Amino acid sequence: MQQLYAEDIAIRVGRLPAVLREDVTRPASFKRSDPFDATATASSFAIYGIDSLINNYNLIGTLLHEMTHTSIDMGHSQVEFLAAVAADHGITGDPNQSHFMNQTFIAWMLLRYYVDRILISDADIIATTMPNQMAYFDAQNYNMSPLVKKIRIDNQVWSARNADIGTDRAGSPIGKCANPDGTLQWEDNAYCQEFGRLYYWNEAKLACDAMGMALPTKSDWYTLRDYVGGVSVAGLYLKSPSGWKNGGNGIDDDNFTALPGGMVQQSTPTQHTHQESTGVWWANDEAGSQAFRYQMSYIRDDLPHGWRDKYRNLYSARCIAP
Repeated sequence: MQQLYAEDIAIRVGRLPAVLREDVTRPASFKRSDPFDATATASSFAIYGIDSLINNYNLIGTLLHEMTHTSIDMGHSQVEFLAAVAADHGITGDPNQSHFMNQTFIAWMLLRYYVDRILISDADIIATTMPNQMAYFDAQNYNMSPLVKKIRIDNQVWSARNADIGTDRAGSPIGKCANPDGTLQWEDNAYCQEFGRLYYWNEAKLACDAMGMALPTKSDWYTLRDYVGGVSVAGLYLKSPSGWKNGGNGIDDDNFTALPGGMVQQSTPTQHTHQESTGVWWANDEAGSQAFRYQMSYIRDDLPHGWRDKYRNLYSARCIAP
């Protein structure tokens, strides 16, 4: 039984963000006893009463709480965080600092990475009552892998950036990264870290699947397009506010932050082109050898779309929560 508990916990810990795992230098200790209790130090944590937690579905919350103590608030610089708390709530001094930071980090993680799993009303409460604390954690640049940052736009939840998954669920390589000279490689580089990978259509589907999401359909894109103002201005309202050629940037009120990652076209199958001027994204609709795609340009405010060869063009992929 103890081995089954250990295996179950190991899987769950592996799904938590890297920032919560990287500072645990000693193996975590889990013991069965009543009543439930938990504790954390700067390098380890222990949970007692593990059987009742698993049976009552409270294990993930407890893991998050104790691992946040271990990796986030132990020895963490507090001055800027306390300033954010004061700005949001008017609290000065030490408001039970360790637990306050702990719970705020979990609220931030829910808003940025699990927004599809919480009520819209709860997400709104977090965003409107804790804006400075959310900004504080946004600025920390934590390694949150394997979690996917998400944004809610009306009733849709999208990935917050282009997919950058280099292997599918089976471990096979997918996608390409562009080099400054226009050549392509599978290995990660600065281009992929900023713009995400370029995929053939089927690879884009596999990338979203590996992220626990789906490649959006034409209908999904239509819904997004209509929400931000319609086809004639959708590009303007979805493009990032910087990074587009000749100042052809967007307004980005909803934080979609579409980037001009360029493309690889069938006419030049080994050459990456149009970076900083164009962004193209696959949709999950196909017709024979063709698949649907959406495009944004630095010289246009609309959202052109149409069919392209799914085997010979490499485009970006945004993913949507199923």
